[in-house]
Amino acid sequence: MTSPTLELAIPPDATELLRRHGAEAAFQASCELTREVFPDLLRWEVETLEDPDTEGRTWVGLRILLPRQTTGDTILKGMRELAGLQVERIPLPFLGEFGFHVSCDVEGE
Repeated sequence: MTSPTLELAIPPDATELLRRHGAEAAFQASCELTREVFPDLLRWEVETLEDPDTEGRTWVGLRILLPRQTTGDTILKGMRELAGLQVERIPLPFLGEFGFHVSCDVEGE
């Protein structure tokens, strides 16, 4: 079951980071793949995250909320599939200084 169209507001700091790295199209493709892999997602939001391991590296994060009945196995399988699709379909020449991150939460947790 696919959830209705969800608006995705991108905060100005994330928009600027995407623009600076020429990553707007790649991020849009990542969002589309996320919807493809997790069609039941209830909500999604964009955030920027400082890489805890690499000073000066910032991630654009996509946090998604999945229905309560989503199992851990379903999330793991979906995240593996998403990672494979991203590698296959999205050229990311800028990963040395920038990256995408998708995280999942389950409703009620």
